[in-house]
Amino acid sequence: MFNDLLTPKKRRKNSSFFGESLDIGLGPKKEKKISTREHIPMIWKDKILMKQNNKCAGKDCAKLHNGKKLMVNNRNDFDHIKPLALGGKNVLNNLQALCPGCHRFKTREDRYNISKKNKKVKETKKDKSPLEKSIFDVYSKRKKYKSPFDLKI
Repeated sequence: MFNDLLTPKKRRKNSSFFGESLDIGLGPKKEKKISTREHIPMIWKDKILMKQNNKCAGKDCAKLHNGKKLMVNNRNDFDHIKPLALGGKNVLNNLQALCPGCHRFKTREDRYNISKKNKKVKETKKDKSPLEKSIFDVYSKRKKYKSPFDLKI
């Protein structure tokens, strides 16, 4: 009984008088995202696992898990050593198998580095035209008053 209350309602469609279907579901339709990520072939996964002796490649895995590196298999997380967003390639030498904890930790580091890179790119794109520079100079050199009562007319 309570399970029915907690489960999300499915979208229902009715056909109109003219034969077109009307969506009477709740909320807007969500488009499915198409993944741009390439599939890692099973042969590559097996080679990576053989190279790593079926153990996690995380640099701090032993510290995180009581001095022992965790065993991994082909269903575990595979990660790019150098992220694609930072110029890495989707090749066998750039892949490693990680336990879920190490993968989360490395992904957090990678996202931080990617955001730093993106921030630098945005800063370099902020070149101002001569007009913008002159307006900025005038604006930055103006006198700043703390309150309206400081104004002298």
